Amino acid sequence: MPDVSWIIIKADFADNRKFILLEHENPKHRDLAIAVWVKLLTMAARLNGFVCYDEDTPYTLQKLSVLLKRKPKQLEIAIDLLKKYNLIEVDEKFLIKIHGWDKHQNTEGIEKIREATRERVRKCRERKKNKDCNVTDDVTVTNGNTQNIEDIKENKKAEEIKKKENKELRLFNKKMKSLSQFKDEMNSKDYSDLKKLLDKGSFEEFDMKYMKLVAKIESTKKEAD
Repeated sequence: MPDVSWIIIKADFADNRKFILLEHENPKHRDLAIAVWVKLLTMAARLNGFVCYDEDTPYTLQKLSVLLKRKPKQLEIAIDLLKKYNLIEVDEKFLIKIHGWDKHQNTEGIEKIREATRERVRKCRERKKNKDCNVTDDVTVTNGNTQNIEDIKENKKAEEIKKKENKELRLFNKKMKSLSQFKDEMNSKDYSDLKKLLDKGSFEEFDMKYMKLVAKIESTKKEAD
């Protein structure tokens, strides 16, 4: 059965007047804005057109920048442009809604797959009440009802994505807390460089540089004592 983990982006989407104006009027940031828009579309697939952690918890700009692997300032610029050209809505809690989401949601394709599944089940039932037909790989039959296995897979993928995001956010917060403890003892450049690594999600590189810098600070303290 085909994979339904997709969204629709029309081949001529760049010919939309909103994108034409965005690119023409903002040559410096147009590529950034479009790249962020595409990533927001993929994230919105989890919650039917909304970009947030769950229905009740929007992301912060900082957290979203980690997930999109963009600097907060870059993300802020991109979001402002997308709002300006009416491609997204952002409320006071930073809940992001994709305009025209139904255009990007392949409901027709999903329904065709489900209909094909129902037809296969019907034919199997007609053949000796399913005794000679194996449909367990694609559907679950219970009391005459069928459950599309692709829906189960999609739910599982959504849970896996959420777990991954939770892990990344916890890791970001933990490392940011550690960095803040030594902020006053670092020069501004060292702190800024380490902060940029966290913003990009480069945790391994951050760990190496952070440990070296902390060791240097501790060594300096011992010498001073």
